[in-house]
Amino acid sequence: MDIQQIQDIVNLVANSQVAEVEIKVHGDIIRIKNRQQLRVLANDDQLASSKEIASLQTTHIQPPSDTTPIIKSKHIGRLKLSADAISEPLVKIGDKVQEGDTIAFVACMAQMLPITADQSGYVSDILLQDNTKVEYGTPIFQLKL
Repeated sequence: MDIQQIQDIVNLVANSQVAEVEIKVHGDIIRIKNRQQLRVLANDDQLASSKEIASLQTTHIQPPSDTTPIIKSKHIGRLKLSADAISEPLVKIGDKVQEGDTIAFVACMAQMLPITADQSGYVSDILLQDNTKVEYGTPIFQLKL
């Protein structure tokens, strides 16, 4: 890679929402970190953490029993309880869901990946708030058969 190509990549990263990029070319590795975006991500994490702490202080979350059906995330990203910012949530507590119904989305890399019901039942609890970070296996919904 020549210096102009490296400079072009640095400029692209600096003007994007990418926090970090690593490029491997012919055994050479170049890692570029966007400090401004890393600060934004850190601030988002601090805001989310303070909101989560506040919600934990004001609500008592009862852990589900081993026999309670739980719907978990199959993706990594941000939980979206509605299809877009102005729509109502796809499901609410008490709603009946059928196996295969789309009940939420995970936003990941500009894609909305569906979370579907593994089995039929009634939504007895929504364990996370909208826009919460989720990973593989994060419990999201609790069902009542």
